[in-house]
Amino acid sequence: MLVKLNALAEKVYSKLYVSSSDIRFARYCASVLLKKGWHAQPWERRGTIYQQQAVFTTALVTAYARPFTSSKGWPKLPSNNLIAYSVPEQILHKQLLRLRHTVYAHSASASYSIQPWRSGNFSTDIVGAPVLRITSADANLFMAMTSKLLASIDLRMKALLPGQLAEPAPSLRFQSISPRLSRASLTSASVLESYTI
Repeated sequence: MLVKLNALAEKVYSKLYVSSSDIRFARYCASVLLKKGWHAQPWERRGTIYQQQAVFTTALVTAYARPFTSSKGWPKLPSNNLIAYSVPEQILHKQLLRLRHTVYAHSASASYSIQPWRSGNFSTDIVGAPVLRITSADANLFMAMTSKLLASIDLRMKALLPGQLAEPAPSLRFQSISPRLSRASLTSASVLESYTI
């Protein structure tokens, strides 16, 4: 049976669904990086390993940041009351968003240094560029923090459905920064008040 939601609830539900998909894709990328051990500096691995690492790292960062950036027609995901990240998780979250804006989705001039070099008939450029990598420790932290985030998103989606608020999986605890958004008080109205279009 098709569930009818009001216009705002429909937009929020859709945003949460797509955000969950983006985060799951970012987690897939992190799992590949962890499985392959791809956390190297460009000069540390032979062949195309660094390029493959860069592809998965770029996809991880851009997919993870997508829910937290503006998009046409959907509200921004409110990171301030969706999940209570620990201090190390908050630092990683902010770092990933900053890197998305300055390195992975855009090339900010502050992230690069290009100096032409000439000597006789020989010419080259001295280039300083960001390394496209996530450490093993950060990738593991990312997996833990996004597991909590996905559980919170799932709970928010269920709260938007009339009469469908269900308990999260026992291994995943809902944590909210806002005390008024505890699991017991989570309603469609309380979910919607966090969003603006």
